[in-house]
Amino acid sequence: MHPTRTGSRLIRAVAALAAVLILGSSLASCAPEEQAKPERPTAIVASVEADTQPTVEVAPLDAPSRQGITDLGAITGFVAGTPMSVELAGEIPNTGVTLTRTYATPLPEAAAATFAFWNAEVESWQAVPSTLSDDRRTLTAVVHHLSWWNDFIAGGKEVIDEIVEGAKNAGQAVGEWVNDSATDFAEGLRWGVGNIFSTRVELPECDFPTPNWVQEISVRTDVDDPVRFCVGYDKAQPQLLVVNARSNRGYGFPVELAVKPTWQYNSSSENTLGADIEMLGHIDEVVGKAMGQLLNNGRFVAAGQEISYGIPASAMKGYDAEYLIELPAPTGAQFVVSTISQLVLAWGVDNVSGMLGASIAVASCWSDFASSDNASKVAISVLKCLSGADTEIAQMYATMLLKHGLAEKAAAAQAAKFVARFSLVLAFMPAIVSSFDYAAEVNFPRNVRALTISLNKNAFESKPISPEAVANYLIPAGACPQWEGSKPIQLKNGQGENFDADERGTGIVETKFIGKADLNGDGSEDAVLAIDCTGTPVAHCCAGRASVLTTIVALDVSSGDPTLIGQPLDGEELDSSEGEVSAYISLREDEMPWLDGTNILVYEGPIYDLKNVDEMKRISGWFRYSLEDGMWVRSAV
Repeated sequence: MHPTRTGSRLIRAVAALAAVLILGSSLASCAPEEQAKPERPTAIVASVEADTQPTVEVAPLDAPSRQGITDLGAITGFVAGTPMSVELAGEIPNTGVTLTRTYATPLPEAAAATFAFWNAEVESWQAVPSTLSDDRRTLTAVVHHLSWWNDFIAGGKEVIDEIVEGAKNAGQAVGEWVNDSATDFAEGLRWGVGNIFSTRVELPECDFPTPNWVQEISVRTDVDDPVRFCVGYDKAQPQLLVVNARSNRGYGFPVELAVKPTWQYNSSSENTLGADIEMLGHIDEVVGKAMGQLLNNGRFVAAGQEISYGIPASAMKGYDAEYLIELPAPTGAQFVVSTISQLVLAWGVDNVSGMLGASIAVASCWSDFASSDNASKVAISVLKCLSGADTEIAQMYATMLLKHGLAEKAAAAQAAKFVARFSLVLAFMPAIVSSFDYAAEVNFPRNVRALTISLNKNAFESKPISPEAVANYLIPAGACPQWEGSKPIQLKNGQGENFDADERGTGIVETKFIGKADLNGDGSEDAVLAIDCTGTPVAHCCAGRASVLTTIVALDVSSGDPTLIGQPLDGEELDSSEGEVSAYISLREDEMPWLDGTNILVYEGPIYDLKNVDEMKRISGWFRYSLEDGMWVRSAV
């Protein structure tokens, strides 16, 4: 008998539904019944509530199914029974087929056991919900299709050694698993060398020193700390404090930052986690919301990965938090997701896809375990949910892979195979939890996963705002967006430049004070300047109409060095009969920018002449910029 084509049906269903983005959610589970325990170890026994009983014979494994067993060693040590082909003449009763396997000695508490079938289409063993008896000798599962079935036990080296030794002492046939192992002794066991692994990382790298507004940040350097930190400054924006946090475990951590950063980067997902959560919410609002809770709305760092923030001095105004940044112990569900996304790397699944697939599967089953924070119980609940909703979950995952750019057939195949392998890791989770000592992690003191900061109060004095004062400001990086590599520029009498040895950078040839107002609503006045930017050092400047261009910048000067409020304004596109044309900001006496309350009014015109002179005059004019959600929004006056 050959294994059933369950995987084929799954892939076809996934591809069809992913293509049209129609997703289902029927979640079901089975409650296996306890079976009578034979007095000695047995091979797999199959029974039904009917007169005609299933036949059970040693399965004629092929190369892929053998490799599937070998691949388990990439994530865990294991003991495998002998795969059996289970057949039944006639229909399977509604009560299903009960599979049992009795072991020679009780399995250790740190071991996890499961039945799994060979899913030939996706070429993976796929676990099903299974129950170990109270005396930990008999494994049971109720299944509703027939195939090649086997039992697997997972655990660390000491656990596997104990199981193997117990079986040998009971006179059971035991051998090491290799791809060409004989599988003709039905009651025998095979053990595989494997590794439930953790992760240890080097300290992240930062550029020193920290900005002058930081008085002290104490950073631990213990190699076994669950999170490793570094602090420094941003070379592109030296006034920013940079904080890097790297997970030093085989699982991830949620991240809590007490202030609003200027930028952030998460190597776990190439900064796509937040976008993926939002995208999933458009597909399934309930699952999207659950995924947001699961992944801390995108602020979650995976095993061995790091998250980085650039923090401005202005964000520290009124700061009174206990910790600047803290990575709390993960919840049970977060432990499951991040551990699985790490383990499946050994099976060739990339970090981003692994995190996405694991998150979708766990979020899809959120209601099944929401009240539990026990990682093992979460995994068992998700496995039961997965057994009844594997198609729907794979469809949702495939849909997201399509949106990540995979072709339809590739997305469907990857999703179906991932669901099968995901089930195995879920079934092994109790052993993984024991190996990682997750309980001890939860009880670590908070300070080993957090940073405190003390501030240099003198650096937080607000800058004076006047025509004379602004002419000597430190203009932040990015203030001259017309040229790449815009760096911080220290003004002296309204001029300054910052170029490297290859003359990459920007300069400011003139500065004009426009006015002051509380633009961001923080209770302090902000400065608005017009700066004439150039991409050429003053010694070589300037030739051509576009060699010097005006930019309007709004600056928060309430806490230390000035920081940008919104984006610099350098003139947006203008519509013309010749298409969209670039605009410049005029500084003519009758066209000078000015403040209207908290709005900035500027006069813009095309940089280059149009063929129709009258049209140039018609499309030129005054525009109003209003600050909305931290960005300046343009409208015609």
